This record gives sequence, C-alpha cells and structure tokens, in this order.
Amino acid sequence: MRDMVESAGTGTGTMHLGVYWGIAFVCLIIVVVVAAIFLQIWLSLSDRRWPGLILPAIAFVGALIYLVQGNAFSPLFVMEPGEGAALGCLLLLAYNYNTTVPLLALYAACRLWGQRKRRKQELSKMNSQDLS
Repeated sequence: MRDMVESAGTGTGTMHLGVYWGIAFVCLIIVVVVAAIFLQIWLSLSDRRWPGLILPAIAFVGALIYLVQGNAFSPLFVMEPGEGAALGCLLLLAYNYNTTVPLLALYAACRLWGQRKRRKQELSKMNSQDLS
C-alpha cells in the first residue's frame, strides 16, 4: 500500500510539468493572436486597400483547404444543385465565422477610421491654407 502511495506521488511531478507546458502553450497562442490583431490593424490602416485583406484571405483559404481535405463537400454532390450550394455556403460560414468575419470587421473599422482621419487632415490643411 505504501509503495502505491509513493509511486503516485512521483507521477505528480510530470503532471505539474504538463500543466506548465499547457500554460506556456496558451500564452503562446495569446501572443500569436494579439500579434495577428496588431498586424491586421497595421495592414488595414495602410493607404492601399489590398494589404488589409491578406489575413482574411489566408484564413478563408485555410478553412477551405480544411473542408476539402476532410471531404466535407462530398455529400453536396449527391444533393440537388440549389441545396448543395446552400449547404456549401453554410459550411464555409461555419468554418469562417471565428476567423475571417472578425478580421473583415476589423478591416472595415480601420478603413472607416482611416478615411475619417484623412478627411480631418485634409480639412485642417485647407483651413490652414485659407488662413495664410
């Protein structure tokens, strides 16, 4: 009986190590997500329109590849064309709502904020030129 208690005590050390690895992994995921958000904001605030659409496109293509590799679209080929297209769109939406949609919302918000900021700068330039 005592041997079982001692051996159980030695196994908890590896369990604690697993907890530390889990915490490190969660912290790494948080850092990657925050970095992706800042990258999306930086790309969305650029003067050109297309750089802000890079990360949403990567997320969409990744979800599409995941669906194609998992044969998620195979039942769609035996359905009626309208039903298959509708279900295919729902599948894409289901796999993209947590990545592509927030990235596109962030893109739209940054573009609107950037346009308002540029308008204010142009208006202040015009006002300063009128005063001189």
